[in-house]
Amino acid sequence: MKIGICDDRYEIRHKVKEILQETYTEEQGFLIHSYTPNEIKIDIEDMVFDCEILIMNTDYPESGLRGVAIAKQINAAFPFCKIIYLTENENAIKDVYETNHCYFVRQKDADQVMELAMQKAVNMVKQDTARKSLEIICDGHHVFINRPDIIYIEKCGRTIKIVTRFREYTSYKSLAGIRKMLGDNMIRVHGGYVVNLTYITYLGVETLEVQNGKTIPIGRTYDKEVRKAYQEYWKK
Repeated sequence: MKIGICDDRYEIRHKVKEILQETYTEEQGFLIHSYTPNEIKIDIEDMVFDCEILIMNTDYPESGLRGVAIAKQINAAFPFCKIIYLTENENAIKDVYETNHCYFVRQKDADQVMELAMQKAVNMVKQDTARKSLEIICDGHHVFINRPDIIYIEKCGRTIKIVTRFREYTSYKSLAGIRKMLGDNMIRVHGGYVVNLTYITYLGVETLEVQNGKTIPIGRTYDKEVRKAYQEYWKK
């Protein structure tokens, strides 16, 4: 489980890391990593953000960034991440409720309260068995993809290309193998394609189109199953 600590001040990052390392060790499967706000921002933009728990401030005056705005981006693109706010700004409590988070800790109370916040976050991650994120390795990075954002997956030789609403990913997985990791909305339509029913905009005789304009062939083997699944989906 990867835990991120984000602040623009080294002393805060160092202090929080020391508190966490007393309980959450690598031997137990925890990886603790410190970030500046700009580093988090870059990971979000590159879609390689992979913290399952992030401890962050509500504002980063030294970096000129708003923590709450960053949290909103994380909520939207990486909903698996459990956010713990750690701040000295007690007035920020009204702002944090604009975001999905699991705890609000005042910096002066960190020594006493952080353990409670972490227990809650860790339990939420462990209990989140119906997680909507798909974990793959892309360009050497562990990447979490929000399943509902996947438009289609295409077999490309020994790799697969995962096309989402935001960007494309390449991974060394089989199409059959990754199909087992997906939800009911993802259906095999061809030997080389799995498509999200949500994004089908046109279903023709031998092809279909998806929201980004891509035309995808429908294999004869899958034709009846595709049409049945499409009809059932739009009956819901």
